[in-house]
Amino acid sequence: MQTSNLQYAEYTAWNPKDYLGEYYASIMDDEKFCLEFLVESLRRVSSVPVALDFGSGPIVSHILPLATKAAEIHVSEYLESNLSELQKWVKNQSDAFNWRQFTSEVLRLEGNLNPTQTDIENREQKIRQQITQLLPGDVRETNPLGLEKREFYPLVTAHYCAEGISPNRDSWRIYMSNIMSMVKPGGTLITSACGSGTFYRVADLYFPSTKLEPQDVLNCFWDNGFFDVDIRVRQLPECEAGFFYVIFACGVKSR
Repeated sequence: MQTSNLQYAEYTAWNPKDYLGEYYASIMDDEKFCLEFLVESLRRVSSVPVALDFGSGPIVSHILPLATKAAEIHVSEYLESNLSELQKWVKNQSDAFNWRQFTSEVLRLEGNLNPTQTDIENREQKIRQQITQLLPGDVRETNPLGLEKREFYPLVTAHYCAEGISPNRDSWRIYMSNIMSMVKPGGTLITSACGSGTFYRVADLYFPSTKLEPQDVLNCFWDNGFFDVDIRVRQLPECEAGFFYVIFACGVKSR
């Protein structure tokens, strides 16, 4: 696809239901790989009093694995429409998006190979109780959640966030540094990023995405004081959304 004349949409046009319907009606390969990496990475993390999922969009599936590690979970998102969508699910409203197939997949990856409906309901209820704060946050700010949350969280996850609003790699590095500033020294950051594309599509709208290489992500972790970095790349040859591989990374912040 030719992208030189591509016009990016404003986020005022963002519709979370369109996004969920397009990317989360089923468990696509990129999401399958993401959940696999997230669950595997969390096995190596000690339990923490509080965790943050930052830039979550309207997505619940990336929060579900945190139930096993965090007593309390904070969720942050910039767009009010996405926060509203998350709030519907937390309150178990009838018009909330149905995440049960994803919950089942998370339980399976954790070792429950045949989760029952009760197992699924119990995990979702547990997460609803653990989510104590839904916070507006802006990755473009030096302190995305304010100065009081700087180096506050012993566990932070951020999936498809910084590159999804960045016009170029320089901006992406700044935004990633802002996310990383919220990780407590000795704490862990787990991230997912679209790798190869310069856009992603939602219905008939196109939004920017920074074209990243795995080395970009690795350098970013190192430059921001992270060590013991585990980085993975998974190909998506059938993807038509605008990107063809995803990059996953997990690292520990220097004390």
